Amino acid sequence: MAQERDNPAMDVRLQGVRLERGGATVLSVPELDIADGRVTAVVGANGAGKSALLRLIAGVEQASMGQVLLGGEAAGRATRQHVAAALQPVERARGRVRDHLEGRRRFRWRSEDGVPARADTLATAFGIGPLMERDVRELAGGEMQRLNLVRVLSRWAPVTLIDEPFAGLDGDALAEMLVTLPAILRLWPGTAVLAMLDVRKAAALADDVVVLAGGTVVAHGTMVEVLGSPPNATAAAALGYAVVETEGGSVAVWPDALSVGTGGVTFTLSVEGAVTLPGGVEVLGRVGSSVVRVRLDAGVPAPRTGSRLVVTAAPGMVVRFAPASKSEGRADHLAVPASR
Repeated sequence: MAQERDNPAMDVRLQGVRLERGGATVLSVPELDIADGRVTAVVGANGAGKSALLRLIAGVEQASMGQVLLGGEAAGRATRQHVAAALQPVERARGRVRDHLEGRRRFRWRSEDGVPARADTLATAFGIGPLMERDVRELAGGEMQRLNLVRVLSRWAPVTLIDEPFAGLDGDALAEMLVTLPAILRLWPGTAVLAMLDVRKAAALADDVVVLAGGTVVAHGTMVEVLGSPPNATAAAALGYAVVETEGGSVAVWPDALSVGTGGVTFTLSVEGAVTLPGGVEVLGRVGSSVVRVRLDAGVPAPRTGSRLVVTAAPGMVVRFAPASKSEGRADHLAVPASR
């Protein structure tokens, strides 16, 4: 499929960008370069600015200050025609699924050579091939999300933006997409930017990662490097690490690295609940202010709510930061590695 498209991938650059809504700053990005031809995940908590960033790149919103460059040109009509965007909430205009995929109705793009064939191929891969003649308004949420993905991916655009690619998917549909979408993106020749809340799923899709917290970029680099060794405690928390403040600075540990017992770097877990599952008990609690889950071996009784457990992690799975500040700390241990 890569040979079908004449337009090259475009890099995306933000310079001195500030986005304000109602007098409040939603996004403040002095500088950000998103490499061309790679898949970049934008991650962070709800309200961190992920969707706002995609909307700026797509041209749906305009920056209050600064500029967005696509392929070196200021974003505008000339460059937005090279962008395919699947934003939230998903549009539900009337018409057949096929019409939506081939751009035959009232959409902001025009069908191009190769789009129908690619749409058919992707619809089959994403499990909506049998729905091509259905009216869009009859689709369930997960079906609509897959339609949205096929619509943007079939355009084979130089820049593709997807806000929460797995939104509305669960059960077998989610399991299937967790295999299918990464396989497609591994072959993707264009630039793809995905806004995602779930860091683990993002790690399965992306080459690079941009970590947002409070509307600012707190980390940016390859997924392996940033997830494996976050540069500061704010980024670690946004990536899902349990962050504990100590007299010697902040300590971050990947939740999966924790187990009950001693022998490594130890923490105190305050128990807030327990669930009995096949093979053992899963304890929900807090280490510092971070919520974590710890699995107990089969036969070990569930601890009482309000009790405390000593949990441990191997020293190599803990990241320490200097006490200067959360945003300026320096990691001195390798943490959990990530892989695409």
